[in-house]
Amino acid sequence: MPFHVDGPAFSVALVRMALALYLLSAGLAMAGLPMPTPAQGEPWLPASDLGTLTPVIVFALLACGALLVAGIESALVALTVLAQLALFLTIWLIDNPLHNTMNHLVPFGAAALFIFVAAEHDRYRLGSRPARFRFSDRTRVSVLVLTARVYLRSVFLAQGLRSAFGRGLMNFAQALYVEPLAGSWIPEPLLWSRGLTNPIIQIAGGILLLLGVWTRLTAAVVGVFLITI
Repeated sequence: MPFHVDGPAFSVALVRMALALYLLSAGLAMAGLPMPTPAQGEPWLPASDLGTLTPVIVFALLACGALLVAGIESALVALTVLAQLALFLTIWLIDNPLHNTMNHLVPFGAAALFIFVAAEHDRYRLGSRPARFRFSDRTRVSVLVLTARVYLRSVFLAQGLRSAFGRGLMNFAQALYVEPLAGSWIPEPLLWSRGLTNPIIQIAGGILLLLGVWTRLTAAVVGVFLITI
């Protein structure tokens, strides 16, 4: 009998196990167990900023990791992981609005979203009982949109507020637009207007994405804005 591998199911299981190992190792490290220190790169958990939440986060990381290893209620667990990542993202951006989220948060979020969307295809898991918490296609799409909104609004609000109130609008425009491009073909008034509107667009876009108001129009404006910066 030829050996057959279910491609979609294997892909879900592979991503599920990879994310589970990261969550378990992070939970064990936060619990105080000695773990290997990476030779380079930044930690993806803001452990020093969690305070009294640390025991709760440790339990959540270990529980989610264990459930993902077993493949139990993977879709619901993936939603829980996304909520934790949103918390970590907020803490990181409050501390440093220019934090590089691509190091860990975005890949882990993408993995959790993939598990959430494709959980029904997961065949390589413990037990044969179907998941108790099942989500419709409409709910999956809503979660995808909400995740994108939360991520974008966090980044835009953090960077926009830092630029507008940390440096000041005039100083920001002068330092990042007017002086570096002084000898270019772009007229100076246009550089000033571009520099002054940059933080305003980020703040307004972040607020509208947070509230879910005019989402498509805001996304279009933000997309054009990202192309032009």
